[in-house]
Amino acid sequence: MMLPTVCFFIGMAMMACTIVGYACIRVGAMSEYEEMLSRERGKTAGDQGVCRK
Repeated sequence: MMLPTVCFFIGMAMMACTIVGYACIRVGAMSEYEEMLSRERGKTAGDQGVCRK
């Protein structure tokens, strides 16, 4: 009769893994987005420098 308890803990572990995985994906997407923004800023700053000459 320990099956419900085992299933409960397995379910909780799966839910925790899902939440942690989602958080990791969000953090990875954010850092990738910030990297893309910094690249765009670098391009525009470089372009402006070229125009000034």
